[in-house]
Amino acid sequence: LDTDPTAKSVVDGYVRALACGITNLANEFRPEAIILGGGVMKEKYLTEEIDRKLKKSVMPGYETVKVLPAVLGNKAGLMGAAENVLRNLKNA
Repeated sequence: LDTDPTAKSVVDGYVRALACGITNLANEFRPEAIILGGGVMKEKYLTEEIDRKLKKSVMPGYETVKVLPAVLGNKAGLMGAAENVLRNLKNA
């Protein structure tokens, strides 16, 4: 990202929009953590930037919410589909 200003601008816009949405969720529900999935969340830059922006914009006292990448990452959909097939085979 450091070598491509256009790519950095696009990613930073994505981070701003995502952080805004997460801030609204955090302010409304005050969760301990917000888990984000997908392969893109493996990028440490994204999780760190989202976390930094979130801490600046949540209501006072809500700064403890954590943004964490999903354990299954990009495989959650695949794992869910496999579970569904196994359940259907078991019930057939």
